[in-house]
Order: sequence, then C-alpha cells, then structure tokens
Amino acid sequence: MEDVPKYYYRDDGMKVWEAIHCFVSAVVKIYYDSDEAVQKDVEIQGFVKDVASFGMNSTDNFPKSLESREQLVEYLTVVIFTASAQHAAVNFGQFDWYGWIPNSPSTMRMPPPQQKDQVDLKYIMESLPDRECSSKAVGTVWALTRVQKNELFLGMYPDMYFTEQPAKEAIKAFQHKLEEVTNTIKNRNEELTLPYCYLSPDKIPNSVAI
Repeated sequence: MEDVPKYYYRDDGMKVWEAIHCFVSAVVKIYYDSDEAVQKDVEIQGFVKDVASFGMNSTDNFPKSLESREQLVEYLTVVIFTASAQHAAVNFGQFDWYGWIPNSPSTMRMPPPQQKDQVDLKYIMESLPDRECSSKAVGTVWALTRVQKNELFLGMYPDMYFTEQPAKEAIKAFQHKLEEVTNTIKNRNEELTLPYCYLSPDKIPNSVAI
C-alpha cells in the first residue's frame, strides 16, 4: 500500500508511529545503558514471557524474551501504538460507518441471491435488519465511539511517574512532536471534502478506555 494516494490511515499512522518510537527510544536509553541491562531486567523479561505464554500463545512471531535495547524499543512502541493509535483508528469511525445501516448492515434477514437479476428493492428491504436490530447496532457503535469527559489523550501524563529531568524532557519533546503531527493533519483536512481525523493525536486516547 506504499504507493496508494491519499491513504490517510497509512500516512497519519506512520507519523504517530514515528513520534511514539522516538519517545520510547529516548526513555529506554535513559534507563537502560546497555543491551545487557535489558537482558538482566527480570521484571520486563517476566512481562514479555507472560505476554507470549498467556496473551499471544497462538503465534510464534511474538518474542518470548528481549535481548537488546532496540528490541525493547520496538516492543514497547508496538504496545503503545496498538493500545492508542491503532485502537482509535478502528474504533472511532464505527458510528460514521455503521450509522447508515445499508452501508454495513449488522444482520441480513434473507439468504444470499442465487441468480443474477434476482434482487429488487423489495428483496433488499426485506434483507436489511429490522428497526429493533438496527437501533441496537446504531446504539452500540454510538456508545463505543464516545470519549470520556476527562479523557487523557496521547502524550498527556498528569501523574508524574517519571521524575528525572531527562525523562521530563523526553515527554516534552514527545508532546511537541504530537502537536506538530496534529497541526499537519488539521491543515490537510481543511482541504478535504471528507476529513480524516481518527489518527490525529489530539483525538487519540492514551489507551483503550471501554
């Protein structure tokens, strides 16, 4: 999909990924001065092992241990991106997509046609979900796409878990980069008939919040 034009999920997602990756890399280098330090961190190694054993036991592609700072950066970037940006991209557009029932009906009441030219308007209307089912589907996706009044978006850390000055500076740099990405997306969207906002950092919650 590298050459597909106007593929904003890819374009915006890569910008957010790079911002997260740079932030994670900066923080990891602060607290781990070598690959050996990563290898000897029993807590992070235990976490990775548990995830591989209990959370991702259906795949062999997920690491069961981390051998270097580079691997740790990649691992943490995947975790943060998936729980924040990736979730936002697939979740917050649901009402826009499913709100118009014929666009993506939650159920179909008639069997698929077996012959061409068999379908008319009556058949379509009898196939689409009834009013009760439609209202439940719309209500569900509406609820799923709401944000909390006190939502914390990507880069917002009101609790100062990191007190060291280098870490604080890394957070500030991360927030500045996210602001740049937000402005870039905002400026582009002003030129679009249908804006793509789902991966704008100011609309990406810090994590899944269902």
